[in-house]
Amino acid sequence: MAQAKRKYKIMGFDSTTLIYERTLPLHFLSEHQMEQLLIRLAARHLSPDEIVQASFKKNIKGRRNDFDFRLTASDRYGVATIGNPYYMVCTVPDDQVE
Repeated sequence: MAQAKRKYKIMGFDSTTLIYERTLPLHFLSEHQMEQLLIRLAARHLSPDEIVQASFKKNIKGRRNDFDFRLTASDRYGVATIGNPYYMVCTVPDDQVE
């Protein structure tokens, strides 16, 4: 049996409200590029000072965690930004894309 092709599914949430959703073929972005995309999406909701503070090294006092990632519970291949609103990505089979 052939393995199903997979896609990235990107979602943004404000608390529990879905504010953004898009699917992309896996070959469009590397994992690093996808992480950078999530950071860019999260930055849209921050002030310039908050973006600067979120960019500090992890051990610097006053650093924000908006650009940090955590594994998602729903998909072992998923990651999400921390904060609210937050953005997450996981991989899904083609046949599960609406």
